[in-house]
Amino acid sequence: MYSGLYFPTSRVGADWRGEWGGVDCIVQWRHENAAALGARLTVWLTDLVGVQGAAVYSPSNLKRRRLGSCATALLGRVEEVDASVISVTARTILRFGAPSRRVGFHVLGGLGFVSRVGEAYDDVEGSTDPAIVLGAGLRVKVGPGVFFRFDAEDYLSEASLKIVRPGTAAPLGSHVQHDLVFSQALVLRL
Repeated sequence: MYSGLYFPTSRVGADWRGEWGGVDCIVQWRHENAAALGARLTVWLTDLVGVQGAAVYSPSNLKRRRLGSCATALLGRVEEVDASVISVTARTILRFGAPSRRVGFHVLGGLGFVSRVGEAYDDVEGSTDPAIVLGAGLRVKVGPGVFFRFDAEDYLSEASLKIVRPGTAAPLGSHVQHDLVFSQALVLRL
């Protein structure tokens, strides 16, 4: 198990243009920075190369920012809606230096999925996208088989969302999304 912080670096999808509450609108969707919780399981093939499965969850609410006359007509520019981000990946991890060293560095890369869920996505198709994860980290030995681990990971996906409501199907457009996760963990080596 690990904990950390989730930082989305851009809006989800392009600006949405359409009817919202009976008014022509432009709406921007963006997840908020939030805590992140995750789990990793690593199998070391050699002292330096391993394969790892990982899952991370962040209760990152979504802010919808309304622009122009839409904001005035709907009594507010920003609406916060319940949402979360879940990422699941399989990756290769490359460790620099023997596992017995007090301090070690590693890099990782892999493939997986990023899923955006919650009330904000009730009327949305395409909220789960393939992803690439790239990362780097540091581990510090604190005892026999016990380490502190610090990681920075970038989950790259192309959000291709489409709002689907009765009588409408409006694409948000495609947009490359970088979801950054900075984490720390106490690691036990078995």
